[in-house]
Amino acid sequence: MKQKRAVNMKVSTGTADEFFERSLERARKIDRGEKLITKITLTFEDSAETMQLLSTNKIRIIKCLRKNTIKISELATIHNRNPKADSRDVKLLESFRLVNTNDTPNPGHGKMKVVETLAAKYQLVATI
Repeated sequence: MKQKRAVNMKVSTGTADEFFERSLERARKIDRGEKLITKITLTFEDSAETMQLLSTNKIRIIKCLRKNTIKISELATIHNRNPKADSRDVKLLESFRLVNTNDTPNPGHGKMKVVETLAAKYQLVATI
């Protein structure tokens, strides 16, 4: 199992102007020679999109993965859900770089797909 990166991730709503202001502030810190904190911010302009990405089931998946790397096939058992539904949720979370999947050897049975978080801490902010 890989060790989780010491990264904080924030998922929220915001405007393009707020994005550019954050980027400008980071550039100013770099110019001053200040050390930057490793932080990833995923911002949606529409709060409905944010809520769709952060449904109850997707948040359960992230919480479960914060403890360990888990096989996709085990997620459905843990959450008592259809395996295809969990697989779709994992693919969506992976498309936004909130989780990562890897193929790992499954002794005597080929390969298995495991899921892991990409951040040590997730901050979920919904503003309506």
